[in-house]
Amino acid sequence: MRRYHFDTLPVHPQPEPLESLTSYVIRLAEANGIQARYQLHSIFFPNRSQTAIRGMADLPLADYEVLSTMAACSVAALRATTFYYLVNRFNRPTSSPRVSDFLTGCLTRRLRYCPLCLQDDQPYYSLTWRFLTLPGCPRHGCRFLDRCLQCGREIPFLAAPLKIGLCPGCGAALSTSQVEPLEPHQHHLAQVHHRDLAFLLSPQPEEA
Repeated sequence: MRRYHFDTLPVHPQPEPLESLTSYVIRLAEANGIQARYQLHSIFFPNRSQTAIRGMADLPLADYEVLSTMAACSVAALRATTFYYLVNRFNRPTSSPRVSDFLTGCLTRRLRYCPLCLQDDQPYYSLTWRFLTLPGCPRHGCRFLDRCLQCGREIPFLAAPLKIGLCPGCGAALSTSQVEPLEPHQHHLAQVHHRDLAFLLSPQPEEA
């Protein structure tokens, strides 16, 4: 097993606006040549079990210290990759089980994605894509996909290979999937809901 003997990763990109935690962890791993999911345990999450890491679903962490240090990223920025600020705004407990209960019925259980967003130079998975109230991509006006169109496999949030935009089943590029346009009223609805979600999920100045 490859071991790391430094406090901060050599390459530490910062989270993109509204990027999900699992997406950010994948990008960190990819930038630093970390290829196996089991390596995430010793590098980023020494206090979590392998099972817990496999089941990560962008819920708030109990402890951000190791990840914050390794990624040279503030705790406030890491919290913004989870549902922490949304739940905190409703004065609800921010522990993972409580957050999961609070958001039951609101979130997807597998990754949804916009193929056109994944064609960007720096692609990532958005936290807003998790919300069922969002019918599709507010930017490109197309429906989200929830599986690989090549092999039909659903896309887990955190799976090998640790690379954004690749199907873990067949290795196909998700960015090449054919898109279906939203109806004009659905596109407008997506833009409205995205704006609301962006506010709820992002820290305000006093929180950051």
